Amino acid sequence: MPDYEAFQAEREALVRQVVDSTAGLRLVVAGPGTGKTYLFQVVVQDGRKYLTLSFVNSLVDDLSLALFGRSEVKTLHGFARSELRRLIGESVRVSPLLPAIVREDVEILEGEAVDFEHLFHTRQEDDPAMAIYEERRKLYGHFGFADIVSHVVRRYEEDPTAVPAYDCVLVDEFQDFNPLEVALIEMLGTRSPLLLVGDDDQALYEYLKSASPRYIRDRHIGEAGDYAVFELPYCSRCTDVIVDAANNLVATAQSHGLLSNRIPKRLNYFPSEEKDAESQANPSITFAQIFANQVPGFITSSVEKIGSRLRRPFEILVLSPTRLQCITLAAKLASKGFSSISLAVRGGMDSQRLLDGLRLLLDDKDCNLGWRIAASEVLDRERLAEVVGETARSNGDDVRISGMLKAQERSLIKRLLASARKVRSRQPTSDDNLRELLEACGIDALEAASQSLRDGHLAELPHGLPTGLAKTPVTITTFQGAKGLAADYVFIVNFDDQYCIKDRAAGPSDQDVCGFLVALTRARAGAYLVSTRAPDGDPTFLEWIGLSRVERV
Repeated sequence: MPDYEAFQAEREALVRQVVDSTAGLRLVVAGPGTGKTYLFQVVVQDGRKYLTLSFVNSLVDDLSLALFGRSEVKTLHGFARSELRRLIGESVRVSPLLPAIVREDVEILEGEAVDFEHLFHTRQEDDPAMAIYEERRKLYGHFGFADIVSHVVRRYEEDPTAVPAYDCVLVDEFQDFNPLEVALIEMLGTRSPLLLVGDDDQALYEYLKSASPRYIRDRHIGEAGDYAVFELPYCSRCTDVIVDAANNLVATAQSHGLLSNRIPKRLNYFPSEEKDAESQANPSITFAQIFANQVPGFITSSVEKIGSRLRRPFEILVLSPTRLQCITLAAKLASKGFSSISLAVRGGMDSQRLLDGLRLLLDDKDCNLGWRIAASEVLDRERLAEVVGETARSNGDDVRISGMLKAQERSLIKRLLASARKVRSRQPTSDDNLRELLEACGIDALEAASQSLRDGHLAELPHGLPTGLAKTPVTITTFQGAKGLAADYVFIVNFDDQYCIKDRAAGPSDQDVCGFLVALTRARAGAYLVSTRAPDGDPTFLEWIGLSRVERV
């Protein structure tokens, strides 16, 4: 029998090394399931002032509970918003749509496509297009997420005394920060000790927000500050087969020339009576190669088998490489009888921008951004260009886009707004007005009602799915959306090179490897890999985790 007390003592000693360090700059390299939340709980002491930051909402939620009353816990954007409000002395309105709207404006006015978020993320403030962005931002009276951070960083740099001071600033998921976010952390570090935590094996956001694992790597090797470096190597989340598979995945990736600058680190299975029992009950990773339309049935039958063995509540996490696959699978699992499904992906099948614009107008009837978004959805391209051109020619601070619309255009948007207001307040609205709102939003009311009936009252009753299993919590999301999540059993569907490898001609990339590693290590007990392609060979990553760890069904 393993000496559980000795393993526990070693893990506690590693945590104490971090806590007892007097270094002003500390870096903790912590792999999946190695106890970052516990570390933060031990570091944060009563009666002192702490700030804890992450950009992952689910992690912020967990940390907020774990550190309740002992640390200020915020997303990076949430902190920047509160800081900008403090610095300018007025409310700060934010819309994630602003960069896209300004990009459309610039395309209309200048005939040029500009990725403003990339310019912000990579700190290209001197790009001539940024002056246009600022003009449009003032016109619309809102900030985007990235430019909130940019404004705060620039104000800190102009006046270092404006930087708030804390007993310690704790930063999670540092491997996924971009140059702008790193600049914010560095400015906070001029007034406060820093404790950065991350794992470059879990870097997922290089393509999405210009993030790079090089920032955590540079700090690890001493090229970006004199950091005291620590590690948390014991994974207490996963069973031993998953930890072994994760290590084999990384080793194989490195043998293929990937992860060449990776921080050397350990990921060790952490023995305990409970985890050893789970490891014995789940000695292998399950692999199935089936048709796409069989996936809901496979998940359902697997859940039934798990339930018959455990005879206690458990959680399911279903991961797929794309958002559309997640949305489709959620509907099909609902039709199988699962009643506690959480679809954790951004947006729906289509972007309902008109509703976003109307929502802004419900809060402020004169909101220029709301009028601009609504106009883009009800006007044709040529007419929209006329309106945008007029806004560019207008002078003064009191420019109102609503006044630039023709009477019938303004009347249409106001009518849609009135219908939206009644819907939000649950007041009755006429069939004609409701139909007009749905059509303007691109919603087929008849099809939506039919789908509701098919998936609800008229759906086929689930075959043999007991009530207890029907209520099994099922979360469905993408690999990126899995950050901060964990479940007893994880189903990775569409587990095929077509979906899991971004550029099949070039072969797997670091990002591909990291994405699968994150997905696999969400599992506490067992993992299921489900391929939906014709059997023309095993998926690359199946071989990379080691076929000896795989049970084919």
